[in-house]
Amino acid sequence: MRLGTLKLIDLREYWKHEAIDFTKWLSEPKNIAILSDENSPS
Repeated sequence: MRLGTLKLIDLREYWKHEAIDFTKWLSEPKNIAILSDENSPS
């Protein structure tokens, strides 16, 4: 089990440009797996 602390961030600060930054991040298999994990908290 992993425990962590959630921190509210401005997504536009983290991913400055959707097509360049977010899409690149989203296309990585490990990130797709995290987002599609049925056990992830909603």
